[in-house]
Amino acid sequence: MRKPTENEVARAKEIMAKAGGNPLTKQDHVYANETILMANFPATVKLKLQAMRIGDLGIAAVPCEVFTEIGLKLKQDSPLKSKFIVSLANGYNHYLPSVEHHRLGGYETWRAQSSYLEVGA
Repeated sequence: MRKPTENEVARAKEIMAKAGGNPLTKQDHVYANETILMANFPATVKLKLQAMRIGDLGIAAVPCEVFTEIGLKLKQDSPLKSKFIVSLANGYNHYLPSVEHHRLGGYETWRAQSSYLEVGA
C-alpha cells in the first residue's frame, strides 16, 4: 500500500485545521482528509488473484478496476490462443493504474482510499 509519510500527514492536518466549517468541499481538503485516514491503514493488504485455464482459454480475475494497458499486457504475455480478464472479481481493491499512468497522473493515481496500491502493483 502507498502510505503517507509523517510529513505528508502533518501537512494534511494543517490543511484540515485551516479548512473550517465544511472542510470537504474543496479538492485539497478532500485529499488532506484521505491522507489522514490512510495513515492508519495497514502496510499491506491481501487480495485474491485468479488465473484459470480451460483448454486453450485463459481467464484472469482481478479485484480491481484494471487499466487497459495492464489487461493488454497480460493478454500479450499469455501463450494461450484465447484469453480475457475479469475486473472487479472476488472483491474490490479499487483502481489498478499502470506505472505509466502513475507517471502521467490523474485522479485514479492520487493516493486515496480509492487508489492505495503501490505504483508497481
